[in-house]
Amino acid sequence: MSTKIDIGHGILTEWSLAGDPVVIADRRVWSLHGHRIRFPHRLFTIDPGEESKNWNVVGRLIDEILRSGVRRSTPVVVMGGGVAGDIGGFAAAVVLRGLPLVHVPTTLLAMVDSSIGGKTGVNHGTGKNLIGSFHAPIRILMDLDTLETLPEREWRCGLGEVLKYGMIHDAALLDADYATMTRWEPVIRTCAAYKSRIVLEDERETGIRAYLNYGHTFAHALEQVAGYGTLAHGEAVYVGLVAASHLANRLGIGIGPDVLLRHRSRFPLDLARFANRVEDLMAAMRRDKKRMTDSIRFVLVETFGHPYLHDIDDTDAIRDAWLFALQSIHTDHRS
Repeated sequence: MSTKIDIGHGILTEWSLAGDPVVIADRRVWSLHGHRIRFPHRLFTIDPGEESKNWNVVGRLIDEILRSGVRRSTPVVVMGGGVAGDIGGFAAAVVLRGLPLVHVPTTLLAMVDSSIGGKTGVNHGTGKNLIGSFHAPIRILMDLDTLETLPEREWRCGLGEVLKYGMIHDAALLDADYATMTRWEPVIRTCAAYKSRIVLEDERETGIRAYLNYGHTFAHALEQVAGYGTLAHGEAVYVGLVAASHLANRLGIGIGPDVLLRHRSRFPLDLARFANRVEDLMAAMRRDKKRMTDSIRFVLVETFGHPYLHDIDDTDAIRDAWLFALQSIHTDHRS
């Protein structure tokens, strides 16, 4: 399904929507940018953070939406970052078997990645995003003015996904100086256009859409072992990218992690506590919902812009990739 994507400054304030829509918003984001929504609406808010991606929060949202008297034509506008998009999108997907969905991403990560493609879901104790569905938005509004209030950590999270696209699509994204970046629109357009094309070709992830999971098999395991909300998703993705590139390099079938480690200063992460939990991380990887066989399936990158799928049962190589990434990225916060 094709999704219309609007990118620019001030477009949210100028936008209008008919149909008595429901708005689901991150509470913090709404306090900063709710004034930009100027059409009549019914508002439901959620707390920020990965901890909100649970069944209780979704159940409350579904109950509130149904009690508000929606119809199958009622649009659901979801405003916030990736967490709001996942939760709000899932609620829109299941209420009355699917309500029209509009995403208003307000973080870099959501703009370059999570708002595009229709993946929705919540976490479960056994893994990340194990309860969910595909529900493509009819429209995505990326108002770049909302990025003005983005905390430093949220820029870091978005950068993790941007670097992913540098590896699997456009190596120029790896060469930019993100410490001094002021014009993000070209970066966002590059990432959004690539993901949109991939999703159009493979909406249900039966083929090339799996390439978008580069680094995520490591990342999802790290998030689960850390405890959801301890590490932000984009931070875990960066660790996963370094681990995946090291794994490919060790197996002699891909480029190494040096190009990613150039950006290490943008990710001041204390990872020391995970060095003794590699077996827990390995166990979490084996529970990944994308596993098809007894081996663990990874997206690896042979050369820039050329990802591929590879089933690996060499546990020593995977352990080594974990240790390399954790030790290479770790920042000692005691100094």
